[in-house]
Amino acid sequence: MKIRFAAIAIVFVMSGCGGTESSGSAEDPSLTGDPSAGDESLLHEQSLDSGPYISSLSPQVVAAGDILTINGSNLSGTGTVWLENVICSIRTVSSTKITCQVGAGTPPGDAHVVRNGVPSNYLPYSLRGECVPGHICQ
Repeated sequence: MKIRFAAIAIVFVMSGCGGTESSGSAEDPSLTGDPSAGDESLLHEQSLDSGPYISSLSPQVVAAGDILTINGSNLSGTGTVWLENVICSIRTVSSTKITCQVGAGTPPGDAHVVRNGVPSNYLPYSLRGECVPGHICQ
């Protein structure tokens, strides 16, 4: 008997939620993402757009002229790949992978990318023949 009563109470509560008020349908301009309607949720959704993320570098030990592969997510639209303070010349970009050519004078350090002004996380890399504490050496 208690289970039957609980089920009826849940149905009553759920049926009372919809009512005749707006339920967020496309006819409600405040919930469609229409910025002209002053939709604050649109701004909130845009701010939740995650930036680029680097999951791995291959190889992790590079030299000038090498092609570096950067794996990750949200990489489409990346404008710049930084190897410490030197730009790595981008060859290909997809949503999950970037390839770039390591330039002369690139120091050992951390790699990161910038997409639409938003920087990614940083991952360490090393140069062949040079070793920096905390980085992979070869």
